[in-house]
Amino acid sequence: MNPSGRNKPKDRYRIQSIIKFLSKSGKSITNDYDNWYKVALAIANTFTHDIGEKYYLKLCKLDGAKYNEGDCRDMLRYCYASTQGEINFKTIYYFAKQQGYKIEGESSSEGGQNQEVSDGVPSISVSEDLVAQ
Repeated sequence: MNPSGRNKPKDRYRIQSIIKFLSKSGKSITNDYDNWYKVALAIANTFTHDIGEKYYLKLCKLDGAKYNEGDCRDMLRYCYASTQGEINFKTIYYFAKQQGYKIEGESSSEGGQNQEVSDGVPSISVSEDLVAQ
């Protein structure tokens, strides 16, 4: 069963691709409180707790010495208890894109240049104004 449209295969594939990219490049999307909180909300609105927690902890571990598993679990529990659906998976994609993540077939809106991606993620379209603040 897939409650409330969560755990969509395309979202699972994309977050795994993002985690792989960030791990290989030594980058993080949860390195400040605001992003840490927004990523937790996006996870809570996209995945069930059992699946979302695994992804969230993997993303947070990329913060290195700042990583605290207990604090991360607490933040995620809070977000699952208070989700309102305003922040979604597009937020995670936006933060990853700021770190250099690109998906196949994506072109830059600031110059129309084609960008290559080695992970073969299917193309999606997202606008920066769709990212909840």
